[in-house]
Amino acid sequence: MNGLHQFYQMKNSVIVFTKRHLYLSVFVFLVAVSALVYLPALTAYFISDDLTQVSFLYFNSADLLNGQKWDQWFLGILDGYLYFRPATYALTLVNFLAWNQLAFGYHLTNVILHILSSFLVFLISLQWTRNQLTALATTLLFALLPSHAGAVSWVAAITDVLCGLLYLMSVLFFILNRQRNTATRYAISLGAFVFALASKEVAIMLPATLLLYDVSFNFSRKTFRLSDWVKRHAPFWIVLGLYLGFRFLVQGAFGYRGTQLTVQDVSIWVNGILVKIVDPLITELSSESQWGLLAVLVVILLLYRSRPEVVLGFIWIPLTALPTINSITNVSDRSFYIPSLGLCLVLASILTRPIERPGIWVRAAGLLVLAFLSVGYGAALVSANLLFNQAGQVAEAIPQNVKALHPTFPPKSRLVFVGVPDRLSEGPLIYLTGFGGSILMTYQNPALSVYKYNKFPIWFDELDRTFFFEVNHRKVIERADLISALERRRQCAGASFSAIRWDFSKDVEGWDPWNQLSEYTVHDGALNMRSDGNDPYMVSPQIDMPSIAIGDIEITMRARAGKSEMQGKVYWLGVSQNDFSPALQMPFTIKADGEYHTYRVDLSRSNQLVLDDHILRLRLDPADDQAEIGIQEIQVYSHCSETQGEYCKCSP
Repeated sequence: MNGLHQFYQMKNSVIVFTKRHLYLSVFVFLVAVSALVYLPALTAYFISDDLTQVSFLYFNSADLLNGQKWDQWFLGILDGYLYFRPATYALTLVNFLAWNQLAFGYHLTNVILHILSSFLVFLISLQWTRNQLTALATTLLFALLPSHAGAVSWVAAITDVLCGLLYLMSVLFFILNRQRNTATRYAISLGAFVFALASKEVAIMLPATLLLYDVSFNFSRKTFRLSDWVKRHAPFWIVLGLYLGFRFLVQGAFGYRGTQLTVQDVSIWVNGILVKIVDPLITELSSESQWGLLAVLVVILLLYRSRPEVVLGFIWIPLTALPTINSITNVSDRSFYIPSLGLCLVLASILTRPIERPGIWVRAAGLLVLAFLSVGYGAALVSANLLFNQAGQVAEAIPQNVKALHPTFPPKSRLVFVGVPDRLSEGPLIYLTGFGGSILMTYQNPALSVYKYNKFPIWFDELDRTFFFEVNHRKVIERADLISALERRRQCAGASFSAIRWDFSKDVEGWDPWNQLSEYTVHDGALNMRSDGNDPYMVSPQIDMPSIAIGDIEITMRARAGKSEMQGKVYWLGVSQNDFSPALQMPFTIKADGEYHTYRVDLSRSNQLVLDDHILRLRLDPADDQAEIGIQEIQVYSHCSETQGEYCKCSP
């Protein structure tokens, strides 16, 4: 009996030893593979939103540690977005305290989180499939999925990787608790859910995900007891209800668009999911190919419907992606991080076991496809990471080149940049946001004002502390010549020449009534009309006036309305515009006493005129309410008697 007992002890120790070695081997493998494919990202610089966050911490971390500006950091770092992600921003603060401006450290944190998430994928898929090969294949595909570059290689997307890690942790410990019910396992699962919610809003689908798992693997009509299921799942739904209540009562809505949803949103969302499923083989889907792919997926689901992991994987993808259905970015690479587990699980299950009892050749064919797919995923992931590295190089080079031109700036200088790239042509962001923060950190001076425009603005004030820079990819050129041109134009401010005159005593002079204007006729020496609403406007014929030269717009008109004053506006259309823009207008006050008055509108006061532009048309809003209107004359004045490029001459 003692010999038999010793045999069983040895057998059990071998099993434990083998399992521990398997887990250790998988983890070491994930570290090695991740280090290899993410090496370009590890050596990349910050881009876009990274610099918004890091620059804020650079100048405000001391205040945060003293308990100040928490509302700005945890709630207001991204203007216009209703986010509540305290866990993410707390980790970003820890990152800054550890690494300051060393981008490598932030990237290392993301890669470590991804390695841990990939290991959790192995443990979860092992529980679901009870097949080591399938679990390893699921893990390999998840670790190498090309779309994950959007989450792992972008510092600011730590929110997706952190939420993914906590999400998967909650799922794993819920599974383990179902196998052996302990308070510790359940508490870890529930706690991970709470922190996942504090990382990103997509975690709201976790209770539904856990219910999906339970139904897929544990539901039996014979043993089903509703009270047990309610007891097991209710705490997660209660936490979700409290979270949603907080978000709606305190913040009012979610994200950028709140709860708005249209049919088009759903269509774009479905297309986005399908593209992510076939990425990188196909990056765009027409409506016809979209329906074809859906049909193929339905056939695959029907063929493998007997496998719980395949059915769960198919449902997992849209279920966990549901919070992105009205997102401003739709199903982006980074938001596909959690849903991608379903894709990897389905692919691994089918490729490691194409049929229920595969022969050696069928199994070999499936594994060969898996190998090719893994190599293709890995190559595409490395390519994506190289693009992130390239974007980081551009983002780092521009401030350095500015610093080379100007080691210092006078106090409270204004730096105006044109040509700063928003993103690489292939995709990764560069400076869609964060450019101002990058310049401020470079000069360690938060008092600088940094502007990023498509064209240089026409400004006449404080030119002694204004600097213009033109960016071409990484090259930076200072445009001091434009400052000289603006100074010359400022000297001509007192000069005024009538350049265009429309006399409405006999004709409409080519002006067209575009909106809410009726009885549009010439009589009694004026162009008369009736405003039928609060947005009437008329548009001029084609003109060609250099923006550097344009002076006042002089309007002689009368108005009679039910109030003493109304507001008029003058809009202008530039060369690069397809239509009039709400941003390009100058308002003026109209006396509604029925008498003729002359109004002068100075478009330059809007600070929206730009250099190297010509004004092609004008739009006049003669009222902002119902009124009777008469216009005798409109004149356009010029401050320049002639122009040479951007240089203005005002001598008679």
